[in-house]
Amino acid sequence: MEREVHAANVHLEGEDADAPVVQKFGGSSMDRMLEVVDVIKNTEGKNVVVVSAFKGVTDKLIALWESMQKGNGWRQKVAEID
Repeated sequence: MEREVHAANVHLEGEDADAPVVQKFGGSSMDRMLEVVDVIKNTEGKNVVVVSAFKGVTDKLIALWESMQKGNGWRQKVAEID
């Protein structure tokens, strides 16, 4: 079942009625960029958009760091990061 793309929204409140909406996208939603763009376009007011790494990239970067710490096989880990 395909999931709908959602952002983690933060509404900045205060005296300013034009305060922006901060939207954070990451993980599997990054594989569906056109849907992410639609969510952003359909949000009223000012937007601040934050994106993180594509699904699986963070895990690969952690594995690379661990390999570099041990001094073994890090070149292969670099090659695995697209």
